[in-house]
Amino acid sequence: MNIHKYYTKNAILIKTINLELEKLANAKLKPFALTFSQFKALRLLAIESPEAVRQVDIEQAFSMTNPTVTSLLHGLENGGWIERLENPDDSRSKLVRLTKKAERIAADLESLGNEIEAELTGALSDEEKSTLHALLLKMVPQEN
Repeated sequence: MNIHKYYTKNAILIKTINLELEKLANAKLKPFALTFSQFKALRLLAIESPEAVRQVDIEQAFSMTNPTVTSLLHGLENGGWIERLENPDDSRSKLVRLTKKAERIAADLESLGNEIEAELTGALSDEEKSTLHALLLKMVPQEN
């Protein structure tokens, strides 16, 4: 069977690569008891603000629905990775910040993210990685 004939459409290739990324990431994150989605949220929090970000910012950053992010954050909160706070500027909004536990391993998680990406893009030259990055950025929906 020629499996490559099924990968003639870029959308299928992108989905296949995403599945491989999640499988690789979830295996590497298992010792931390984190999923790839949880890891992405923690990385966003570590990069964006040492104080806190709004829950809606996480929804927008990952194009996720409110119920999905609420569930994701609930798991992180139960694991002791984040805390949710009332937003003093908007009572309808929640703020999310890393706990000390998450802050202590933020550098480890950053290294792990770099390792995951290196494994995923290992067959590419530096120039190809740069081109891929530029092309993927062009495909990301732009905010209006």
